[in-house]
Amino acid sequence: MSNSPRTSTTLVAIRDRMLAGPSVGVRADTAKQVGALLSADLLTQRERRTALAILETLAKDVEQQVRYALARHVESWGRADDTGFVAYDAKQKDELLGAVWLRLATGDQRDETKATPELAFAVKPGLRRRGIGAALLTQLVKATPQQSTISISAPANNPAVRLYERFGFKVVEQSEGALTMRREA
Repeated sequence: MSNSPRTSTTLVAIRDRMLAGPSVGVRADTAKQVGALLSADLLTQRERRTALAILETLAKDVEQQVRYALARHVESWGRADDTGFVAYDAKQKDELLGAVWLRLATGDQRDETKATPELAFAVKPGLRRRGIGAALLTQLVKATPQQSTISISAPANNPAVRLYERFGFKVVEQSEGALTMRREA
């Protein structure tokens, strides 16, 4: 273990940078840097606690952002243009396997010149890559032939991006760690 003041200074600088500019890129950088320091096993117990506290702060921040992002997809569900499907496992007492839904943005999130419905999509982590997502997307596309344009936002490294591409989604915008895809029917 190293008692290097340089390592402690590095951790403080990493933490301060994360708190000053919590963009996706900064958070990703922070996680990489702290992870590298932890895996190098060069930290004192105090430095290790600081590093773990930084990662905990990152996790809470990401969780909060995910909750906010998902809330807009389910808030006031049941409007006229809302469409969605769920997949259940009938053999496992109707265990929920995944869901897909489509809705127009509302309020200040809506760009009136481009009223493109946004797709939200989830499959339980242990059940991915088994065709559940493809079945859900197939059902949604068949049920909404009137939707000539559908948009989805996803992390650039999301493995589901390949699935979206198979369904005709193309990248229309890319930013730090995220992309927006659109499907024209």
